[in-house]
Amino acid sequence: MPYPRREPTSRSALTLLGSALIAFTLTASAAAEPAATHVVSLFDRLCYANMPDIDEIETLAVNAGWEAVTGGDLEAYRPAAEPEILKAWSFSHDGANFSLAITKSAMDDQAKADFPEFSDGTNVACSLVLTSPKAASAAIGAELEKLVERQADSTYDEGPFDVSAWSGGNEQLHVLLYHYAPKSGAPGGLLSMTVFLKP
Repeated sequence: MPYPRREPTSRSALTLLGSALIAFTLTASAAAEPAATHVVSLFDRLCYANMPDIDEIETLAVNAGWEAVTGGDLEAYRPAAEPEILKAWSFSHDGANFSLAITKSAMDDQAKADFPEFSDGTNVACSLVLTSPKAASAAIGAELEKLVERQADSTYDEGPFDVSAWSGGNEQLHVLLYHYAPKSGAPGGLLSMTVFLKP
């Protein structure tokens, strides 16, 4: 298995989105919300089980009738490199509000520096924004470890988040999985999966 990710790539869509939504996360409604197991199960069904097939993820979102994110709101999800595909949806599930984003782009400069063997490849990503007040970040992290079947390969600070990262792959693809948990201990944050694909 390739080495763990040491540092985040430069100002990814995930980072920009987290900065834009952290205030909302801290003030989210106290309505009934799904537990951490349900949140991670949702991430599994949408991103983890389907990546790098973002067409399938889009089909799931469209068939579910989720509301497409458009205009300026979509900019929060834009990756560092100009995207070939940039789509996002907002939706409610069991009383909780979520956002789902998919992107496809070339490798940005930082990703090329970190993973030169994939410099000519494609970067596809799927991110789930969490706004579930009753799904504590620590509980989500524990459930994610169960899904991946191991503890995080690396942890680091990024802005208002404590980040846990997993890494793996083979000669043809490299997978990065992230849990962005608010440092404040408040519920919310993001789950994201990125796949680098060789041509």
